[in-house]
Amino acid sequence: MLLDRIPPRRMFLIDGLGALVSAFFLGCILVRWEKMFGMPVFVLNYLAIAAVFLAVFSVTCFVRTPKKPRFYLRFIAVVNFVYCCISAVCVIVYFDYLTVSGVLYFVGEIVILGLLIFTELKVAGGERGKREANKIYHG
Repeated sequence: MLLDRIPPRRMFLIDGLGALVSAFFLGCILVRWEKMFGMPVFVLNYLAIAAVFLAVFSVTCFVRTPKKPRFYLRFIAVVNFVYCCISAVCVIVYFDYLTVSGVLYFVGEIVILGLLIFTELKVAGGERGKREANKIYHG
């Protein structure tokens, strides 16, 4: 399968770049167009800061190549899952304020993160990684 061929080191780069894109959208685009999306600015800022920290961690793993890259990839997948849950809670709490564009943005981000988490767990390895990914995917 294609996912089995992705080196963990490359996943660090993919994750880091994706987190930077999220941080840019949350901290620059959505903040400027708050009325168009509906999420309060302070929430967007907190999510953007979290995304920056995730990006720094992932890019550091890419640059330094840790001795146990699969462990760190699993760790990043868990942190991404927590970030996803926080985003989902924010959508639920502020749902009455969100516009259709806001809901679409956050649902899209959660879906993309879900696919990334699934891929990270698959790449993180072996049968254990595949079981964890399948558990998330199939419930």
